[in-house]
Amino acid sequence: MIQEIGGTVKAVEKGVEIAQRMVEEANRLERVECPISDLMIGLECGGSDAMSGITANPAIGMLSDWVVERGGTTVLTEMTELIGTMQVLKSRARNEEVAEKLEAAVNKAQEIAVQVLGEKAGYAIAPGNMDGGMTTIQEKALGCMRKGGTSPIMDVVGYGERPAEKGLIVMDGPGNDAESITGLSAMGCQLIFFTTGRGNPLGHVVTPVVKIASNDELYEKMKDNIDMSCGVMLEEGYTFDDMQQDMVKLMLRVANGEKTKAEIHDTKAMVCLMSWNPAV
Repeated sequence: MIQEIGGTVKAVEKGVEIAQRMVEEANRLERVECPISDLMIGLECGGSDAMSGITANPAIGMLSDWVVERGGTTVLTEMTELIGTMQVLKSRARNEEVAEKLEAAVNKAQEIAVQVLGEKAGYAIAPGNMDGGMTTIQEKALGCMRKGGTSPIMDVVGYGERPAEKGLIVMDGPGNDAESITGLSAMGCQLIFFTTGRGNPLGHVVTPVVKIASNDELYEKMKDNIDMSCGVMLEEGYTFDDMQQDMVKLMLRVANGEKTKAEIHDTKAMVCLMSWNPAV
């Protein structure tokens, strides 16, 4: 706290001291073998198009199910992009308590959207989403939620809060991509799978972000930024099972140290961790 430590200069000096200590601690870490059950994978989408909910997001959902089936954890978030999916989400909650948490989180996001955007909030999506062929928040949300696969939702946690449960978790966080992936990093995700149909290049300074294109045209245009394309699923004979196998192989390579395109080209972002209150 700048006020408590005695001003800007002393605050900067303290920050440098803390950062140096973190670097020293990080340099002492050694890579060790870990089971899949130790993985926590963040699930994100940004710059979505009409194909996101048909190819990339369902494929990420199959990866999520694969991780959960082996005792790992995956995290679905972006509450503003789950508006309109309440009935489906609640049916997947593991118990009534989790269902109530889901309802409260989605309702909060919806109430804020109405406060900010008015009666037509349900039609308000980004211009890029419209250009990509989508029409409403609910249409986008039904595609967004498919990143969570078919696993039961085990719990709902706060923004940046480390979950006590394993399996599919929902983090009550914002839809803004930079803030959302920062919350996923803060809660302990070692990897983030980020789908895009319009070409969002965002990575993160702390956590490797794997960028997945929903279509081959985007992938060919942005190979510097995109790690994999799900457009191949539109080709005859290429199945979701094939895509899942490719996703798992990519996930394991990155977990073992292979750099993502965002790391290679340093297209990384960092925002301050903050309380999730988009009305402010």
